[in-house]
Amino acid sequence: LQINKYQILGKKKKAIGAKILKQKLVKKNITTSRVR
Repeated sequence: LQINKYQILGKKKKAIGAKILKQKLVKKNITTSRVR
């Protein structure tokens, strides 16, 4: 049961990290397009 809990938490953390990375990339694209 403990292993399953850690696996679920890891998946959630990875999903959250991916969302944050996507948001950062979107912000970077917006700033670069404004500069151009």
